[in-house]
Amino acid sequence: MFAPAAVAAEVAAVFVIPLTLGAIALGVLEICWYVDGPLSPEELADALLFADTATTLLRGRPTTPATLRRWGVVHQATGMVSVQMDTDLGGAFLRLRAHAYLAGRRLSEVSADVVTRKVRFTPDADHEKQR
Repeated sequence: MFAPAAVAAEVAAVFVIPLTLGAIALGVLEICWYVDGPLSPEELADALLFADTATTLLRGRPTTPATLRRWGVVHQATGMVSVQMDTDLGGAFLRLRAHAYLAGRRLSEVSADVVTRKVRFTPDADHEKQR
């Protein structure tokens, strides 16, 4: 789904820089570039500085009960999808995110539907079945 949208937007290169604290992955910084080829050393240095700044900002972000509930349902749904598809948690989370993206819905909404069994993933189908 990403590639056709990127081509339509005339994106020539994509760079993804992980935002990490030791072994903890907080997310990624994605850079869509309209020039083909690698970043120059100066551009890479800037991108790494932006990634460090984003990581610092994420570390200082307060956690609210609503945030914990939202991520709790995502983690629960990821576990359920893992069992339904007989895959690891990483693969299950990717399928959950892909389904949310394709459906044009928030990850937390799709996760809630998985937990309430409105959406079920199956390993033998190319897409999820909805009841």
